[in-house]
Amino acid sequence: MKIILVRHGETTANVGKLFCGHTDVALTEKGIHQAEEAAEKLNEYTFSKIYSSDLRRAYRTAAIINAYHNLPIHKEEGLREINFGDCEGYTYQQLVTMNPEAFKGKRMGEWTFKFPGGESLKVMTGRIMKTMDRIRGQMSEEDIVLIVVHAGVIRSILAMDIAKNPDAYWRFDIDNCGIVELNYFEEFCMISKLNG
Repeated sequence: MKIILVRHGETTANVGKLFCGHTDVALTEKGIHQAEEAAEKLNEYTFSKIYSSDLRRAYRTAAIINAYHNLPIHKEEGLREINFGDCEGYTYQQLVTMNPEAFKGKRMGEWTFKFPGGESLKVMTGRIMKTMDRIRGQMSEEDIVLIVVHAGVIRSILAMDIAKNPDAYWRFDIDNCGIVELNYFEEFCMISKLNG
């Protein structure tokens, strides 16, 4: 079975380099164009199902891609980006300026660091993998499924399914509308495309 992961197109928060997890921001015009380009690239696939994060930046990207496939899009709250809590809407530099002791250095990237009022990478990855296990459990060997989500979601999946190591989370750079192709076999998962 094959899963195609796509990150949403550029958003206003991406442009401003803002922490944006559960905040529901829109695509920019460039983001819409990126989604249209991804749709062209994915036109050759015959998807059995399409899933999306329930946040509009992912859902809008999925809808643009779906113009070629005309399938129902299943919204999944469990596939949301990390909840940055009280840090949502700020840049990294703003957070460091406000509270250098809490935010400076590598601390925010640690597996168990919990964003105030939000969640940790560990908690986010737990809910993502639970959702992915359910999706994979409903797939047959011949199925190709499209899942449109966020950079953090894709990093979590790659860290757990490809690297088998949560510490690998930060080793994957996912572009806006980057396409990741994963092939699942009985014993392992193989990546055949990254930011395609």
